[in-house]
Amino acid sequence: MELSAFRNKIFDEALLRAYGFREEAGAFSHTVPIRNGEFLLTVTVAGQDVRTRLVDSDTGEEYRLHLVEEAEGEFVGSVREEFGRVLEEIARACCRTRVFSGGEAQRLLAYAKEKYGTDPEFLWSDLPEAAVLRRKDTGKWYALFMKLPKKRLSLSGEGQVEVLNLRYPVFSSPETLDGVRFFPAYHMNKKRWMTILLGGESDSLLPLLDDSYKNAR
Repeated sequence: MELSAFRNKIFDEALLRAYGFREEAGAFSHTVPIRNGEFLLTVTVAGQDVRTRLVDSDTGEEYRLHLVEEAEGEFVGSVREEFGRVLEEIARACCRTRVFSGGEAQRLLAYAKEKYGTDPEFLWSDLPEAAVLRRKDTGKWYALFMKLPKKRLSLSGEGQVEVLNLRYPVFSSPETLDGVRFFPAYHMNKKRWMTILLGGESDSLLPLLDDSYKNAR
């Protein structure tokens, strides 16, 4: 219950600061009164992890009944309602939607952020589930994350899959386009790009992501 407001959300440090969060030792914290000051709610964000602490303003003791699903009654219900409202407000003000929820996509995006300092850019309002990574020095794309219907890759079944478009390594032969994991580039130059189905082990794609970055000069 405590984290439901932040499901499929990514915290933005600039938005946290603008909202009033204070940074200390790599974490962001913000305290707000609820129930007319009867309680103080502190929300702490460290990376993408969230912790909350609700304290009685008079006694300084922590209150936790609002987190117990079996706890009932008008009082605990009102505390739970206001607690949830504050978290939802913070989520709206300080988070971006996590479009790519698959573990491999998230690990690759985190790697690109840590190594190259690049964040995904959502460039098209009519394609909210497509994001590019680009080099800061040249402005050229080196990766494109998308969600596609399976049929676009001639895969069986219904629904969507998460894919990644990368530039081919220049000085090595392209990955085998096996129609299972690696495909001719969807909606891009097939001589320069390939499409990779995400959902496997991201470590095997890190060298390809690095090559794509180098080739975006």
